[in-house]
Amino acid sequence: SGDRPIQVGSHYHFFETNPALKFDRKKARGMRLDIPAGTGLGSSGTFLVGLLHALYAWQREPVTAETRDLFKQPLTPPDLTPIFPMAIIGQEVSTERWIEIPDRVREIYKLWRPTPLYRARRLEKALDTPARIFYKYEGVSPAGSHKPNTAVPQAWYNKEQGVKRLSTETGAGQWGSSLAFAGSLFGMEVTVFQVRVSYDQKPYRRALMETYGARCIASPSNETDSGRAILAKTPNSPGSLGIAISEAVEMAAKDPAVKYSLGSVLNHVLLHQTVNGQEAIKQFELAGDDPDVVIGCTGGGSGRDSISSDDCQNATGDSLGGGRQACSGGGPLIAGCFEHFGCAGWRGCRAHQPDFRRAAWNALRRDAFHPAADRPRTTL
Repeated sequence: SGDRPIQVGSHYHFFETNPALKFDRKKARGMRLDIPAGTGLGSSGTFLVGLLHALYAWQREPVTAETRDLFKQPLTPPDLTPIFPMAIIGQEVSTERWIEIPDRVREIYKLWRPTPLYRARRLEKALDTPARIFYKYEGVSPAGSHKPNTAVPQAWYNKEQGVKRLSTETGAGQWGSSLAFAGSLFGMEVTVFQVRVSYDQKPYRRALMETYGARCIASPSNETDSGRAILAKTPNSPGSLGIAISEAVEMAAKDPAVKYSLGSVLNHVLLHQTVNGQEAIKQFELAGDDPDVVIGCTGGGSGRDSISSDDCQNATGDSLGGGRQACSGGGPLIAGCFEHFGCAGWRGCRAHQPDFRRAAWNALRRDAFHPAADRPRTTL
């Protein structure tokens, strides 16, 4: 009903799309588009029909009373043992403020950590802003991203429990490359189900995974029941991250020698990523500066939440996932992909808790778009 085009990405919760888009929102709760990872659909003309068809393709069977009762029960450690080692399960449910980083993991971190914190002076000049802008660069890791921060400890904990092989999924390949790298350090086999469209479009990322010794399989595949079921209905399916996850979890659940590994979203993943936040805090201390605002991309949360949670930044700092944030005139601003330099432990954080994240986001929206009169800011 609006006069502007609407673009919806593959991983966006369709229920939360622009209010101008008219559809049955109740049916869309908990769903996303059935399109290849990394792509999107627009709302103009006949394209809207394709978007709605894609939405309805995600509709699930009605929830039975039995299933509803099951959903009301919280997960317990025994529920997770088929796919995760006990050490990871313990971190998933831990309420400890600090969890010690194993010495072996600390030694491996030293291969690329600390990662550099840069001052973006030319960007400041181009923007003609009084703000001091810094960015934390995680691309110096062997896999080229922040993902090894959690891939290494996950592989180590599995190795300590006697696990022989890890299964996982990947879209563009960052996480698959990171787990392949981590597995090679501990002599573990790694099987990566890569979304078919990315498998075909990114051969060099696949080559990197295979160079580290991983087996990379295009998903959907004939290796699992879930993959075969998809191929039976759609032989030329481009795949999706959801399908790849289903295949990786199925492989782990059916084979006691295999465990599943995930690169974002879960509590233990965000816990491991706080090494970057702890490191950034120490670097700012060395620089004699202190960030007022933190900006970072938010997908599964492993990047931004590592530094922007309430336990990983100073009390005066604000954070914003994606987009733009107003900045105090002349104050420093840290931007980029935030994911142990002199740190003995990971910092437990509450950023993964839905109620906290919802409240934090609402507070940020009020501050970012309706700044108080006594707090002038320069919009970047």
